Amino acid sequence: MWIYLLLVASTVWCVVRAKQCAYGDVLYQPGTVNLEPCVTCWCSGDTGQLTCSHKVCPPRNDPACIRYEVPPGACCPVCVEFGCLFKGRSYRRGEKLALGQCSYCYCPWQGVASLSGNVICLNMTCADVHCARPITPPGRCCPVCPQS
Repeated sequence: MWIYLLLVASTVWCVVRAKQCAYGDVLYQPGTVNLEPCVTCWCSGDTGQLTCSHKVCPPRNDPACIRYEVPPGACCPVCVEFGCLFKGRSYRRGEKLALGQCSYCYCPWQGVASLSGNVICLNMTCADVHCARPITPPGRCCPVCPQS
């Protein structure tokens, strides 16, 4: 009597389930987790640990921007108003600045100066006066001939 023993080789697949990460009462799957607009987290499937970091916003260095705001649901501020900066003060596009009697500056609407946030300054030019003794009235830039 012969007994044949047939052994069948079989492969057993063992599926290891990744660990979830808990934050508060919520479980998160492994990978990137966005908890808040300014916080990005990473859920490690190996350890079940949540590692978070605050988002770093780019510097606010646009010379033509005079006002930044953070939009709803966003993290970083964006420029909401462009203009010019002159002697530590902000001016809107199109706004004129009086520097004195004989010159003025303005913040341009467009062009290269508007992109750089620089004001454009001009000196007033006076018409030629044809009299022996012109006078410059108080508060005025240009001389005039006195009335005879």
